Amino acid sequence: MIHQTKCITTKNANGVNGWMMPFAKTSEDFWKEYNIKYVYATSILPGTVKGPILHLKRECRLVAVSGECDIVVKDEKGYTKTRLSFSNPAVISIPIGSKFCVYGCADKECILINVANHCWTEEDQDAHQVLDWDYIYEQ
Repeated sequence: MIHQTKCITTKNANGVNGWMMPFAKTSEDFWKEYNIKYVYATSILPGTVKGPILHLKRECRLVAVSGECDIVVKDEKGYTKTRLSFSNPAVISIPIGSKFCVYGCADKECILINVANHCWTEEDQDAHQVLDWDYIYEQ
């Protein structure tokens, strides 16, 4: 599931001073019943791969706040590739039990914010091995 959001230019009396991107608003249906437990930033370098990843307790909701990357999700129907990009802000929801992989693309690091509904801890990392990943990545 993809939830479009906006990057809003901020201003003061002297003009433009930056931007803000509201991506987790509990007043929107996409977030209403979602129990936020863990928010963190992560990055992916160009040409590198994170994953494949499998969480059995945690749903991930990812948004790019710098750069761009490709997220590939595998479910019972097959593989779906989604480009996350700061220039076209959207939040991707990766359901519990879905295998996914993050691919660094373009020529600069991509920084993602993950809003998860289960906390990572040393004792409960909820990161499980994926053996059946045969996706061939092409940019």
